[in-house]
Amino acid sequence: MGARRFPGRRNELAFQKLTDVPYRSKQSVEEKQAPKTGFVADIVRQFADPYAFFRELVQNSVDAGTEAVDVRIFRSESGVTRSSVTDSGQGMSLSVLQNNLLTLFSSTKEGDSSKVGKYGVGFVSVLSTEPEEVVVETWRDGQAHRLRLFRDHSYEIERLAERPGSGTTVALVKTTTAEEHQAHCAASLAALRRWCRHAHVPIRVTLGEADIEAKDRHERIDEPITLDALVSVRVERDGDVYVVGVGRPIGMRGASPPCGFSGFYKGGLTLYESHSEAFAGLEHISFKVESRRFTHTLSRDNVRRDANMTAVLDELRQIQRDELRRALLLQITAESAGVAAEASPAKLCALYEAARSYAPPFGRDELCFPLTEPMGEVAVMTAEELNRRTPWRKPFLVAKAKSPLSFTLNATGYPVVLAADRAIRETLSGLFREDALISPRACQRVGQAYVLLEPLEEDLYKASDIRLCEAVAACLRAARRPVSQVVLGRTSLPDKTRAGFLLPTDAPRLLASADVPKRTNQFGRNRQLHLNVHTPVVRAARRKAHTHLAAAALLLARTVVLEADGPLSERDADALVSDYPYRQT
Repeated sequence: MGARRFPGRRNELAFQKLTDVPYRSKQSVEEKQAPKTGFVADIVRQFADPYAFFRELVQNSVDAGTEAVDVRIFRSESGVTRSSVTDSGQGMSLSVLQNNLLTLFSSTKEGDSSKVGKYGVGFVSVLSTEPEEVVVETWRDGQAHRLRLFRDHSYEIERLAERPGSGTTVALVKTTTAEEHQAHCAASLAALRRWCRHAHVPIRVTLGEADIEAKDRHERIDEPITLDALVSVRVERDGDVYVVGVGRPIGMRGASPPCGFSGFYKGGLTLYESHSEAFAGLEHISFKVESRRFTHTLSRDNVRRDANMTAVLDELRQIQRDELRRALLLQITAESAGVAAEASPAKLCALYEAARSYAPPFGRDELCFPLTEPMGEVAVMTAEELNRRTPWRKPFLVAKAKSPLSFTLNATGYPVVLAADRAIRETLSGLFREDALISPRACQRVGQAYVLLEPLEEDLYKASDIRLCEAVAACLRAARRPVSQVVLGRTSLPDKTRAGFLLPTDAPRLLASADVPKRTNQFGRNRQLHLNVHTPVVRAARRKAHTHLAAAALLLARTVVLEADGPLSERDADALVSDYPYRQT
């Protein structure tokens, strides 16, 4: 069937000047130049993003019931870039082309809340990039038509050969250089991802040049509505979808933004997104909401701030108080148990950071913290449980890793929190910061609060070690500083310079750090000397004991006396040397 042309019609708006008519027939002007003034030009300037025309075309395709959208951007050998959007929707009749598509503020979607489009101005956006020609091919009910819209806003319509099925293709034609084509492709992809990435139908993009199929680039734009958040929940109510999250994902670089991300969508298409706008009561969370109740502004780059939006924000606050709060607590409890089982604390620290900024704040009976070792079968405790088990006005004890010291304290009933990161300590102490009865309830490293003295295992003794301990005891008796026994041992003190600790034979090996100076420096026949194998002087003496026993024993005896009493008197020094029974021959 040959093409049949239909003359263009003037829009029914009562504008007198020809330049103010939204679309003019092809015969209206002789030279096809895009008008810089007039009604259409003013409408085009309303679109903040000139590439938002992709959103409008995808929106029309979705509203028309398409099952997929195909976007193709190709540049021919002659330098003509053709950007097309094709759908399999219901198509348009000649009447719709003339009375709706080409007539501003006339929309077939008016009053239908399931449709994204409103106002009848969306198609005007195809003129925002100043194409030389816009070609619309549409078919339905066995009929097909082609609309050609020129840059001077004149147009012509022709009937095409019959075509089965239904659908529409909108193509923008413009002459470009290779560099302009590449920039156009990049801007087109960015616009599609910004405005259409949550569309409910597949959006396939093909980019190419000179129709060389081997160089074609294929991309898929659509993706589910999700959030880049540490913890997120998805809630569906009355047909609306809420995705709400808190915290920055592990591994995401950069400082936290002043407020979270907010996104508003309808039919999967973006109405408004922001990383900077804070909504009251939602400052520290991120969210995306898809609602059929939303409407967009005339400029199409924002959501209308009406009663519907207010209702959605109220729903978000409720989800933050309930579903998201529960999800965050469950994650903290699970991650605390994982850290107690030697998992990495990175995620737990991030979870605590998110919890510290949460509104309303979490209570002491909600947040859990990992222990270095289980107390019975308990591997994690809430802050309130830790408070009950921590002695009155004592600090919470924390440790970077499990150790004999933390094991001993847990065994005595004093819990030690596994806190490898400052975030864990700050979260725990922060829960008690405002409590006048408990404060100060700060966190203290276990090694700063307590000292553990452990005897060296018998199988680690060498024969020369036994002789060295006996020789040191003999030296101390000669210097009038007798002890009941000399043994080798370890200490949890970070200071590796103290060579010996003097303890009653029946004294506990766990001491508060403040008690160490006054409880470990007294000689007596009922006291035991622990030589600290971690100190350089003891290590040196052990190495020399099998060949220079006397010198090694004298060195250790003098060192221990010096640490406990200060320098030896002349009498004691002479006695130590002259009466020493192990003098070498």
